[in-house]
Amino acid sequence: MRRNELKSFRAALFRAFKARPLEASRRRAPLYAGPPETSTPAAQLDAINAAWREARLNIPYYKTLQAGLLLPDAFRSLDEYREKMPLLTKEILRKKRKLFNRPGGEKSFTAATSGSTGEPVRIRFWKSEAGVNASSSLLARRWFGIVPGDRLFLVWGNPRLLRSGPAARAADLKRRAADRILGYHRENAFLLDDRSLDGILDRLLRFQPDYLAGYSAALYLMARRLLELGARAPLKAAFPTAETFPVANGADAVADAFQCPVAMEYGSVEAGVIAHEHPSGGYRVFHDTHFLETLEGEPAGSPVAVTKLYPAYIPMFRYLVGDLITGEEGSDGSVFRFERVLGRSRDVIEFADGSRVHPGAVSQVLREFPSILQFQLESGDGRPKAMKVAVKEPLKREERDEIRRRLERVGGELASIPLVEVKAVEKTAAGKSPWLIEE
Repeated sequence: MRRNELKSFRAALFRAFKARPLEASRRRAPLYAGPPETSTPAAQLDAINAAWREARLNIPYYKTLQAGLLLPDAFRSLDEYREKMPLLTKEILRKKRKLFNRPGGEKSFTAATSGSTGEPVRIRFWKSEAGVNASSSLLARRWFGIVPGDRLFLVWGNPRLLRSGPAARAADLKRRAADRILGYHRENAFLLDDRSLDGILDRLLRFQPDYLAGYSAALYLMARRLLELGARAPLKAAFPTAETFPVANGADAVADAFQCPVAMEYGSVEAGVIAHEHPSGGYRVFHDTHFLETLEGEPAGSPVAVTKLYPAYIPMFRYLVGDLITGEEGSDGSVFRFERVLGRSRDVIEFADGSRVHPGAVSQVLREFPSILQFQLESGDGRPKAMKVAVKEPLKREERDEIRRRLERVGGELASIPLVEVKAVEKTAAGKSPWLIEE
């Protein structure tokens, strides 16, 4: 089969497998063909009130919140909403998790945040929420000329990659089959030393993708290695996500190595896909799915809170994301566009033997064990020395053995550093618990 015929066949399969998010992205496209309509804030208020009506009737946390703060059944304006609705934080989601459970209904699944502070939060979602996020990603890719049938090289991490046994093998086979149908090639972003990067780049050149997506740190290290080798790999576009680049010129390096525009996707596991860089410059907020607002600014930028405007297992009202943005534009308190995200940069972990591991690997291993509340890597002389885990009850021997096995699958020296159980990890003067501390 010729290349063009193969692409047409792959496009047909993609349209069949992604029919709903593709249709949603086409339906939403006119909303972003120009500046937001003047009626957009009013439409957002209607969506907030619809979500609030459902939440206060079905979610115990919001029932109690309304009664305790005498919140109205409906908000008359976005200003009133911002004034009266308190902020939602990860700490609330973590400590009051059971109060966000709801009775029956649509089938749900659980996912965990990446744990950038070493303290992942487990969140329940409806399957339809994944469809909303997929449509936002597809919509943004359309802006950069990505069409069904284009081949994707994805550099990502998934806890399933670290599991073993028949169920894990079956899930892996299912994922590989789906990737093949969709025209995806998936690489493990956990191990990022030069040898691993050389293998990833070799497979990228052989796969001949149309575009690239993955962890920002991983894409930067791939680009840097490619440039060190004096090579280029032209693509249509590169889409980093999940974190800011570890260096200021990270996007420039990726653009140079892959000879293409670089556009960051902005969001989080719990809040979904909130915004995306646009070919015209800056970020466009997906204002039909999220209400984004800024809080009292800090010298570097403005903290942001987000509200989901679509049905969600856990409705989120004024959720404090934890990032700062700059250059925001909008109306009636709603941000439609901004220039930059000053988010968390998750530098890779480098060991004495030169191996490098993405910190997401640690988070994805440890969050599988319910006894572990939080983790923290202790570093000395720029190298990890110990892994501290705050536990609600002592780990069983078989749990410690399984953690070691999974860390060995990640690579590097992670499995060889001491695993220390503590009651609580260290905090900064600001009361935060970073995933990495220096001795």
